[in-house]
Amino acid sequence: MNNSSIRRIGVNLNQLGARIRERLEPSHGRRPGRPTDPLQTEQRKVSMTEDSLCRLEELAAVVSTPQRQVSPMQVAAQLLEEVVEEYTKNSAAA
Repeated sequence: MNNSSIRRIGVNLNQLGARIRERLEPSHGRRPGRPTDPLQTEQRKVSMTEDSLCRLEELAAVVSTPQRQVSPMQVAAQLLEEVVEEYTKNSAAA
């Protein structure tokens, strides 16, 4: 997936990556795992095609940094949160 195809859907990868990394906090405890967003308390399975998962993996690789690795599902969660919020704003304005 290249940057031009991302721009067509209105996503700036640098901004997306910054928003994801900003929301993530390192986990605590004896065996800390992947940093997570403490506001995201619900965990659900989301069905998708293998092609969509591959694209999310590509996006995760692009927005990850050496200091903060981002998972494909963290990218999916951020995109979903943003789309739902935008839809809600647009519906309320209509």
